[in-house]
Amino acid sequence: MYHGVSGKKNFSINGRHLPSDEFEQHLIYFKKNFNILSLKEICHRNDLAGYSIALTFDDGYLNNIQHAIPLLSKYQIPATFFVSSASLVDPLYLHPSDYIDIIRTSTTEDLVINGTVFKNENRQLRHAEYGNAFDYLNSLNFSDFKKTIAWIRNQYPLEKVLIKIDPEVYRLISATTVTGLAGEKLFTVGSHGHDHVNLEKLNKGEMVDQLKTSKELLEKHLQAPIDFFAFPYGYFNRDAVEVSMEQGYAYLFAGGSISDEWKQRVFPRIGIFNMAGYAFNMLSISHGFQRFGF
Repeated sequence: MYHGVSGKKNFSINGRHLPSDEFEQHLIYFKKNFNILSLKEICHRNDLAGYSIALTFDDGYLNNIQHAIPLLSKYQIPATFFVSSASLVDPLYLHPSDYIDIIRTSTTEDLVINGTVFKNENRQLRHAEYGNAFDYLNSLNFSDFKKTIAWIRNQYPLEKVLIKIDPEVYRLISATTVTGLAGEKLFTVGSHGHDHVNLEKLNKGEMVDQLKTSKELLEKHLQAPIDFFAFPYGYFNRDAVEVSMEQGYAYLFAGGSISDEWKQRVFPRIGIFNMAGYAFNMLSISHGFQRFGF
């Protein structure tokens, strides 16, 4: 489970963007040591000779098209990209987690959300009860979440907070650029929901709206069926699994490991992050075969 692949070593807001030169090292290592399959082949457990893996990318960052796809094409490695469809209809849309990261790294001020003060300590927005501002957002019901995000966008307008932030670490695939993922034999697209929101905090009706909207938008723009779904942040419950299946998603993916209860319906993934380093990430992948029981 990757996120972004940047053209340079980019730690400006978080560790979700792997430098392209290190990503290429990963691909070379995979070609030498693993049986690399498409995600659907992995899901059907087809041809699982030796150590078999599939590559996925969450969140729908534009740099997936700019940097990841050329390298994947170079080594003829298949991959699946999970896109949050809100960026297809709102050119100013940012993932909430990125927005919080941008605020905390672009100012030294404390952040006050709904009367709750998050102290900016060494560029981390902390609170004794909630932990941090990101965890607070994820604790809200959907109505309060949307109101809070609207307030944040008003209080911290993009033209102010993005001045010193490299666009590579937040810019998302749009309605005009999503076609860069279409029609390629090596690449498939899955849904990451419409808004990048914690599904555990939504009621069933809200879940239906998120998953249905995303599927319809992606299928409209890509002219292809969308049957993969990755839960935003990896959060899901029984309702989320049931609604996903009802909406026509045949393959469901967590952000990391999963409990025994869901092993027949939800696939685990091994997260790859920038700040972990090449050696750690390779060890983590190898260890994952034992940890997840592959």
